[in-house]
Amino acid sequence: MNLKETITATARNLFMKCGVRGASMDDISKELSVSKKTLYTEFEDKNSLVESVVIGELQRIDSVIDDILESEVNPVQQVFNISKAMIETRKQENPSFMHDLRKYHPSVFDKLMTHRDHRSYKIVENNLRSGQEQGFYRLDFDVEIISHIYINTCYELFNPIEYPMGNKSVEELYKQHLTYHLKGILNTKGLEEFNKIIW
Repeated sequence: MNLKETITATARNLFMKCGVRGASMDDISKELSVSKKTLYTEFEDKNSLVESVVIGELQRIDSVIDDILESEVNPVQQVFNISKAMIETRKQENPSFMHDLRKYHPSVFDKLMTHRDHRSYKIVENNLRSGQEQGFYRLDFDVEIISHIYINTCYELFNPIEYPMGNKSVEELYKQHLTYHLKGILNTKGLEEFNKIIW
């Protein structure tokens, strides 16, 4: 890795551990055993470093999800596999990560939301339409509305300000959220497939 990549990787680890606000440029420079001046030769400010970390995370997650989308599984198993992948990602994050982005780095948060609007919604829409076409999901719901509800609640579920979940585990939050989502759209065939799933 070059210096910029090394700084980004180190910052990512600290942001995931301490939250974005909880890890300062001083902390990052100490972790790398370099001066702050060295950091600023690669990044204009902390916001640009945060953006680099977030973009890298989105690319990593997109790659994992692309592998799932390319696998030959039915729509019920597909959304379950995506949830499992997101569980592993969320387990690495400090609970304040998303809140810190929204409050202290709004320009980066806006880019994250743009990504959500352009990609995440489309993935869910495609899953819902495939589920209907393949006979796993009911036909009497609006795909666009349910896509927006599902994605918006996915993002907000891990906002510790809006949803203080206390000692609830990431796995339990995702399990309850996905169950809530699927039980509302599955037909008899879909429920049979859902009951085969092992968390």
